[in-house]
Amino acid sequence: MSKIIDKKICISACPGDSNVSLLASELAEKIGKKDGVRFVKLTDEIEQDAKMVKEEDENAKEWILIDGCQRACGMDAFKEAGIVPEHYFVITDLGIERKNNTNYTKEEFETVQSIVNKVI
Repeated sequence: MSKIIDKKICISACPGDSNVSLLASELAEKIGKKDGVRFVKLTDEIEQDAKMVKEEDENAKEWILIDGCQRACGMDAFKEAGIVPEHYFVITDLGIERKNNTNYTKEEFETVQSIVNKVI
């Protein structure tokens, strides 16, 4: 008898070290705790991340990817895996400036969260 697996929405984010990448990662992790959603943590190793994304894709209903900026570190892993996320967000495209620190405001977090939550 085959095992029935409930497919989940998988959410992932870039692994960078700026304010927008940290916001992306922390938001994805928070959303990943919701019922029916799974957080897939990326590292900065594209080939390793691509392999993990491919493995997770077997149980994914759909993908949400949040990149912090136009460097698109998260998307690089997805391209390497040959997977196109159904929903893709770039935080700097939402008007939040990339800074070389890990500080972001509660308002910035809530702004991005409200936009991403619309697709869940």
